[in-house]
Amino acid sequence: MSVDLSSIFDIDKHEFITLVGAGGKTSLLYRLSKEIESKGLSVIITTSTKIFFPKKEECEDVIIKKEEELKNSLPSILKRKKRIVIGTKVLPNNKIDSLSTKFLNELYMKREADVILCEGDGAKGRFLKAPNLTEPIIPKKTTLLIPVFGLNGIGNIFDDNVVFRPRFFEKITNIKLGEIILEEKLLPLFSSPEGIMKGSPSDCRIIPFFNQADEKKNHGKGQKLAEMILESVPSIKKVIIGSARNKDFKPVVIEK
Repeated sequence: MSVDLSSIFDIDKHEFITLVGAGGKTSLLYRLSKEIESKGLSVIITTSTKIFFPKKEECEDVIIKKEEELKNSLPSILKRKKRIVIGTKVLPNNKIDSLSTKFLNELYMKREADVILCEGDGAKGRFLKAPNLTEPIIPKKTTLLIPVFGLNGIGNIFDDNVVFRPRFFEKITNIKLGEIILEEKLLPLFSSPEGIMKGSPSDCRIIPFFNQADEKKNHGKGQKLAEMILESVPSIKKVIIGSARNKDFKPVVIEK
């Protein structure tokens, strides 16, 4: 029986959800969008940075317009379609360009869609990342922040095939290039002011998602780190260890 992750995240009407981090962010984004739509809710999928153009099965439609045109057209579109991707233009690399945080905040306040799902940074397919000086871009009206973390990174050798933005990752974690990435050294990604939750609104819920737990090599990974996070980061009350792609995998939920 398939697992409803949106219920485990306690997602309801009038949510603005921003996903940051690495290791399955886009897969989780589209899975949540489908689960939310299945409850009869409308969903806008978008980005404050850039996102790959979706596959046909990932949404009902892709709306590419200037922000002013989107303001005027979204109400009528959402009466007909309940799961759409929006952006300002399609770039040559097949990515959709971002909307301004001002526009996204205003969109949430208008309540034209029940839920907004926003990708707040990029990771180029790596398992782990640390943000650079200009990211993540988390809109102020975010009600739920989901930092995504790829368990495949734990136990791997630290290089730029595993970690996006290795210079920033090394600075935050003090793990050196070529060293094994140990679970107990990763707490600063979540606890540091320069970590993956940097710039998050003080009043939003924060629920990390440790992805790729369904893979045999990852069984048992993440629990020690989750416990360290819950003990050290007051704003985090729950960590979910699961799989964005495997809908039959039952997640482990660790709470305070």
